[in-house]
Amino acid sequence: MAAAATATTAADRGAAYLRAALEPLRSDVKGLRAAVEEVKACLLGLHVIISNGGAAARASCWASQQQQQQAAMAVSCWAVPEPTARQLRGTGIDLEARDSAGNTPLLRASLAGQLTAVRALLAAGANACATKEVGTAGGRAAVRHEFTPLHAACWKGHTEVVKVLLAAGASPDAEAVLLPERAPAPGQPPWFIRGGFTPLHLAAKEGHVDVMKALMRAGADLEAKDTWCWTPLYVAARAGHAKAVRALLAAGANKDAIGFRDRTSLHAASYWGQLEAMRELIRAGANLEARALDDNTPLMNARKSGQSAAAALLLEAGAKV
Repeated sequence: MAAAATATTAADRGAAYLRAALEPLRSDVKGLRAAVEEVKACLLGLHVIISNGGAAARASCWASQQQQQQAAMAVSCWAVPEPTARQLRGTGIDLEARDSAGNTPLLRASLAGQLTAVRALLAAGANACATKEVGTAGGRAAVRHEFTPLHAACWKGHTEVVKVLLAAGASPDAEAVLLPERAPAPGQPPWFIRGGFTPLHLAAKEGHVDVMKALMRAGADLEAKDTWCWTPLYVAARAGHAKAVRALLAAGANKDAIGFRDRTSLHAASYWGQLEAMRELIRAGANLEARALDDNTPLMNARKSGQSAAAALLLEAGAKV
C-alpha cells in the first residue's frame, strides 16, 4: 500500500509539474527539465522501460493505467533519453519481463533500433540471447520462437544495434522460426512458417547488406540451412536482392548449394524472375544446367513460371534448350 501511494503521488506530481511547465506564459527551460525529470523518475518507479520515447515494454500495477499512459505520453512528447544502466539497476526492474507478445525489453529496443536503450539494458545485465515467447497468457504453455534481439535488429536493418549485440555475445547463428508475411508484394515470393532461420537468413531476406557484413565478420555460417535447406544465398536470390547475393558470393558462399528438392539459388531466382540476382549468380559461374529433383534446370523453371525475361537471360548466358 505504501509503495502504491508513493508511486501514485509521484505520478500526480509529475503530471502537475508538466502541466505547469507547458503553460505558455510560465514555461521555461528549467521548469520543463524539472517536469521531465519528475516524469522519468515516476516511470522508472512504475517499472516502465522506455524505447523511442514512450514505447513501454512493461509496467507494474502500482498506478492506474491512465497515470501510466500520461507519464509515457509526457516522455514521448518531449523525447526523454532512454534510462541509463545505473538507473535501470537502481529501480529493481525485471530486465527479462515479457510483454503480452512475449518480448523482453531488449528485444523491443532492438526491434525499434534504439541503440542507447540497447546499450543501457545490456550494461544493466539484460540477456542478449533471450528468445521471444508467445502464448503464455491465460495459462497456455509458452511457444518459443527462438527469435532473439539479434534476429529483430537484423530483420529491421539496425546495423549499429547488431554490432552491439554481437559484441555482447549474441550468437550470429541462432536459429528462429520465420513467420509468414500477410501479403507479399505483387510478383514477389511468399514466405512461410519455417524453422532454422539465422540472423544472416533474415538480413539476406530483407537485403540489409551492411547487417550481413557485420554478421559475416562475426563468423556467421554462410552455408547455414533452414528446415527447407535454404541457405542465406538462396534466400537472397529468391527475394531478388542482388547486392546481398553479391556480398555473399564475395564472402565465399557456395553458388551451387543444394536446397529444397535439390534446387539451387539460380533455380529460385529464375523461377521468380529476379534478373539482377540471376546476373550475379551467372557472373559467379553458377551451374546453368543444375538439375533439381523434378529434373528441371533453371531455364525450365523460368519457362514454367512464365518468366520470359529470365529465360532469355539464361539462354544468352549459354543455357541448353
